[in-house]
Amino acid sequence: MPRKFIAGSAFAIGVIIAAPAAAQTSSSGTVTALVDTILRRVVADSPVTDEEFDQRRRETRDGIAIGITTALASYPLGASSAGLVYITGPNKEPILKSTSFGSMFVERSVTNGRGTFNLGVSYQQSGFDKLQGIDLKNAGFPTQSQLGTYTGDGSGVGDAFFAKLDVKSRVFVFSGSYGVTDSLDIGWAVPIASLSVRGQLIREYDAGHDFVISQAIRDAYPNKAGTLVMTDETVDASGLGDVMMRAKYAFGRPSDQIAMVAAELRLPTGDEENMLGTGKATFKLSAGSTRNFGAASLNVNGGYTAGLTDELNFAAGADVALLARKQLTVSFDFISQRLLDTVVSIGQEISRDRVEGDGVVFLPRRVVISYGFWNQGATTLNRAAVGAKYNFVGNWLLTASGVFRLNDNGFQSKFMGLVGLERSWGR
Repeated sequence: MPRKFIAGSAFAIGVIIAAPAAAQTSSSGTVTALVDTILRRVVADSPVTDEEFDQRRRETRDGIAIGITTALASYPLGASSAGLVYITGPNKEPILKSTSFGSMFVERSVTNGRGTFNLGVSYQQSGFDKLQGIDLKNAGFPTQSQLGTYTGDGSGVGDAFFAKLDVKSRVFVFSGSYGVTDSLDIGWAVPIASLSVRGQLIREYDAGHDFVISQAIRDAYPNKAGTLVMTDETVDASGLGDVMMRAKYAFGRPSDQIAMVAAELRLPTGDEENMLGTGKATFKLSAGSTRNFGAASLNVNGGYTAGLTDELNFAAGADVALLARKQLTVSFDFISQRLLDTVVSIGQEISRDRVEGDGVVFLPRRVVISYGFWNQGATTLNRAAVGAKYNFVGNWLLTASGVFRLNDNGFQSKFMGLVGLERSWGR
């Protein structure tokens, strides 16, 4: 095969080196390394230097990491105070402060009450498919392409490469809170997370008219046109996530608390390389108000979070106590996050657009080599949750919730299911 053919063909070089005939299955070690693997360089005949490409890959990897880590490390937590909250009666006996047990994810102004201790455990399971509207699981992120159009008849030829990610998470959260006074609660949450990430690098190709020219082209483009899985790896990771410390102060009489301020500190205890944690401390300050309407209540929160990506937070929830003894509370919550620095859209950088070929060793065509990358900016995530809390015996509450995404922004699970159990001890 003439040297000029190998050097000049924008469609065979690099693909012959990088593309196996079948999928590879191995271990990249960490989730971060897996993302780097499926974003690796496969278009070699380009003026983009290795240093420039590596920088672009890091920026794309970091953008994806922000999306994934924000979703996984910022696991939805139940409200910090107990569902069963107390005040001390005239005979020093504990009396329930609230008829209902509160919303699932919206903080209410009601605190535990002095001396009330609450412990809980919950399990949540999620599957993530879309990052800022791009279907990473099924369609993939368009990382690179080398596409051509024959100057003779305008038909197409070339390769396109897509990175796919299928992310599944399971999180156990062990939480607790304690009423220091009738107005002040302190609390904590310890997540144990399990993450499974499958990464694929997909090649879609069409050899076009070049297929008949040489055996090298036929070897590099099996069956002339089709799809090849160049990389197929799965990384499983589990361990401690980012631990949270909480505090809440309520305003108003113990029997009629109508407003509150709260602070949350997430510690970077999770494994950043496996995206179990942010690698950075996160602090959230919020305020809220509660209005009661007999057996129902309305709660509204707003706040600001500083950390991996700064956020504006808003949540509103309504709940109502049902059944003869009010032992069941059902709730509906709206949760909104305005992420100020995350991935927002896919950009494309064209590194070559020129006419190649002399009609002898390969057919003349216009070749466009391009790279995909994530642009960063602000986006808003909206979710809704339907939940229930059931007081089935004594001071025990059984909780369950389903969280649904209302838009495709950020990296959100289409549905997250949660079940939990909590118990309170009054003073």
